[in-house]
Amino acid sequence: MITGIGIDAVEIERFAAWHTYPEKQLLKILSAEEIAYCKENPRLSAQRFAVRFATREAFFKAWNSAAPEQYIPFLTCCRSLTLRHNSNGAPLLHINWHILGFNSPLFFPLITLTHTNTTAIASVVLQGPMP
Repeated sequence: MITGIGIDAVEIERFAAWHTYPEKQLLKILSAEEIAYCKENPRLSAQRFAVRFATREAFFKAWNSAAPEQYIPFLTCCRSLTLRHNSNGAPLLHINWHILGFNSPLFFPLITLTHTNTTAIASVVLQGPMP
C-alpha cells in the first residue's frame, strides 16, 4: 500500500560549486559514499549532487505525507539516506532507520530519477507499513 509520495526538482546549476565544498560540510547532507561518487567525474558532478539533493527533498515530502505525526528534521533525513545503484544501474534508496530513531523499517521506498541539462528531478514513493 502506498503511504507517502514526494517529488522534487532542482536547478543543476545551483550545485556547480559543490565539488569544492569541504567534505565536513557535504557530510551534513550526503554520505561519504555519495560524495566520492559525485566527485569521481567532474563533468557530471553538479548533476550527481543535484539529483541526490532532490532525492532528499522528495523523501522528506514523502515521509511527511506518510507519517505526519512523526516529525523528523530535514538534515536528520538527509543523513539517514544513501542513494545507490543496483547491479542493473537502477537507483536504490538505502535508509538508515536507526538515524531516524527506529529499530526496523517502517516503509519500503521506490525511487525514480531523471534530469535534463538544467534540472534534476527525484520522485519517492513509500510503501508500507512494513510487517
